[in-house]
Amino acid sequence: MAVRVVTDVAPMEPPRASSRTGVLGAVGLALLRNRKALFGVAMLVLFALVALLAPVIAPYDPHALQFDPILGPSARHLLGTTSFGQDIFSQLVWSTRQSLVLALIEPRIVERHRERA
Repeated sequence: MAVRVVTDVAPMEPPRASSRTGVLGAVGLALLRNRKALFGVAMLVLFALVALLAPVIAPYDPHALQFDPILGPSARHLLGTTSFGQDIFSQLVWSTRQSLVLALIEPRIVERHRERA
């Protein structure tokens, strides 16, 4: 099996914001050109939707001790229950909110800590 090495690749120019497309248009064009970035934005949007729609998506209260402990996955409990009888799927959906908040706040905390040091 032969390996072909490409050495004459021209660097891609970053998209420029024209008066017609604006900055958002340039960012959108850059995202469409980069599959990894597009996938990352899609995942972020998915997590944001799950966080916003948690009351609709989660079938049970994530803190309620209302089920038998350690039930396996079933149609009623998609991921089963904990040893305390809490629905794991509901806990997963509701915890998305805390994860997104921490992901947005943590870099600012680190930045402030670095400024003080």
